[in-house]
Amino acid sequence: MSDEISRAPPVVELDRHGPVTLVEPPSLLSLAVGRTGDEAAAEGYAELLCRGAASLRGCWPPKRSWPVKPPPRAWRPGVPILVYGADVWEDLRRGTRGSVPFRQLSDAVIAAYNFATLAMLTEEEVQSAVGFSEGPEEE
Repeated sequence: MSDEISRAPPVVELDRHGPVTLVEPPSLLSLAVGRTGDEAAAEGYAELLCRGAASLRGCWPPKRSWPVKPPPRAWRPGVPILVYGADVWEDLRRGTRGSVPFRQLSDAVIAAYNFATLAMLTEEEVQSAVGFSEGPEEE
């Protein structure tokens, strides 16, 4: 596993839209998709995909068409992020089934999640986190 952390916008590819460079999400969305250590420990892969799908929608460039019609509405504070993300994920899976493999979609939403959670940090904060772990030190 690499210690490299980057705030560079990821490029994702879904369906016929070709490569799409994601944009920085709204700041409140960044906060909403972030997880505490306890949440990260308690949540599974499905919850990560939900947070990632919400991130992908929030990071999608406004001038690029969304991969499925109709596009979901923007997330608003007060809407549970996992519920919103689950709806976005299910719409994407249904709308792209047959044209976007599961692995490609999951990679895209996880890249969006990683990007969204780093969006609120400065480059200095990101670099200071490189190699940091709250887990037990290896001997």
